[in-house]
Amino acid sequence: MSEENEFDEIGEFFISLFVEKKELFSNMIQEINKGFNDAKIKFQYDYDGFCKDYLRLLKQFFKNHPDVDYKDLNMIYFYTNIIIGEIFLDKKINYKDDRSENNQ
Repeated sequence: MSEENEFDEIGEFFISLFVEKKELFSNMIQEINKGFNDAKIKFQYDYDGFCKDYLRLLKQFFKNHPDVDYKDLNMIYFYTNIIIGEIFLDKKINYKDDRSENNQ
């Protein structure tokens, strides 16, 4: 299977998972948004925005780790923490509240 076809297959799999497990992902998004608030990151996800970022990072992850089976939900659960860490790092760099703790 070509890399492009594999990434299309990964995308289709996760898009169906986002629909099937919407409540689970919605709860995850709420927690992530709370984390953004706590970290003074001026960003909040909506469902579609989160799914797009998650899928983009997931595809990159699988490109770097082709030995991980994307259909193994236990592995996805494990690696989701890494992906969420990447999301936080990206948003912290790009949306950090410019108020320093001394100026609050």
